[in-house]
Amino acid sequence: MDWIDTNLLISICTCAIGLTQFLFWRYIAKQKSYESEKGRNLATKEDIGEITKEIKTVESSFINETEKLKTTLSVLANIQTNVASIEREAIIELNKSLFTYLNFTMTGINNSRNNNELDKYINLLNEKHRKTNEDIILFNLFINDRELQNQVERLFIDIISMDTERQKDVIELKEINNKLESIKNEDIGTKEKREKYSKAIDKYKSFIEKMYDKQLHKYNSFLELQQSFRKNCRAYIYQSIEKPEH
Repeated sequence: MDWIDTNLLISICTCAIGLTQFLFWRYIAKQKSYESEKGRNLATKEDIGEITKEIKTVESSFINETEKLKTTLSVLANIQTNVASIEREAIIELNKSLFTYLNFTMTGINNSRNNNELDKYINLLNEKHRKTNEDIILFNLFINDRELQNQVERLFIDIISMDTERQKDVIELKEINNKLESIKNEDIGTKEKREKYSKAIDKYKSFIEKMYDKQLHKYNSFLELQQSFRKNCRAYIYQSIEKPEH
């Protein structure tokens, strides 16, 4: 009985030890599995963190590049707007100076009997020629339209031709005026002086009439060109205004 009890006790202890070892190793296995899963989860979280960090870095870089692009496009848009504004201004200024020059060539003489006024007229005419030439230079610099440039060139040549004729007219007018003043100062009989003066006045009137007829004929000879140029200038300006913004 004692032997049996001893064996039974040994068996029970052996089983208890075995069970304890089993439970211990099972616990260790669970712990390892938990630690492994935890490690994998931790690794996954770390990987996600790295990926998120990379995404945010790329996103930040993309935003920065986008802002730089927007700034560049804004600058380019402003430059384009400024250039378009300069183009319109160049067209407007040239039209003003060109047709002011033309009109002054035809109608700028206010007192054709006064040589001092005629000299002033010539000085102003030369000034308007200079101003128009400067505006043409600016026009050709910014307006890349060959048809408009050709029309400007032709118009300017026609106006210069009128200018040249008008300057010749002024020289002749001054001579007529000098002749009239000379007759006034001549010491001859009243009747003879009156007849000479009357002939000189008739010559003056005839010259003035021919002068304006000649200028009017020249003006009408390129009137169609003037109208076409103005039309094309308006079309160019409206086209630049209607360009879509980028």
